[in-house]
Amino acid sequence: MRGAFRGFTLLEILIVIVIMGMAASVVVMTSPASSPEAQLHDQCSRYARLFSFLSEQAMVEGVLIGLYIDDEGMRILRRERADEADINTGDGDFVSQLIAAYDSYDSFEWVEYRLPSIDSSYPISEDLSLELSVGGLSIQASKSFTDDTALTRADIEHRFDTKIRPQIYFYPTMEITPFELKLSTKSSRDYAEYIIKGLENGRIALKNGENDKEPEYF
Repeated sequence: MRGAFRGFTLLEILIVIVIMGMAASVVVMTSPASSPEAQLHDQCSRYARLFSFLSEQAMVEGVLIGLYIDDEGMRILRRERADEADINTGDGDFVSQLIAAYDSYDSFEWVEYRLPSIDSSYPISEDLSLELSVGGLSIQASKSFTDDTALTRADIEHRFDTKIRPQIYFYPTMEITPFELKLSTKSSRDYAEYIIKGLENGRIALKNGENDKEPEYF
């Protein structure tokens, strides 16, 4: 005689659900945390996407966007446009034109670049080291960089000591200042490093600094 089929009771179903939930929580708690290398990769990937976004925004808005980097982090700046009447290239000799060019350059001002989708500043974790190279030259990240080689160092410091000058520029033409930004962990035990490269054509590359794998492009 075929026995009658008895279904599960509500209590039995609830017990099974509770047991499955407890098992899942144990798996999550016992899973190893992501490695320092993976965490650094995720952070550098976010920065690379941000730089690619800034390059696109410079073209869309037709403005010059700058990136200022120091030991504490990164600041995104926008160059305010000056009226054409404020720009005077000078009609005299070369020296007069050079001075006039610098005067017109000073008429521009760098201000924080604000958008609802991004922050205007990004602090760097104290557990990371930062090295910046612009145009093949190593830059001390704790000081502003300018490419004003026509003046002496004293003249540059006198003119620009009160103004923040970005080290990296994103142009409306989709070009950017060639740069390399290396982020690495300070711990020798779990050392990891990644290099973010800005290419002249506006593309951003991300590469693991400890192997020869092909870079990611953004």
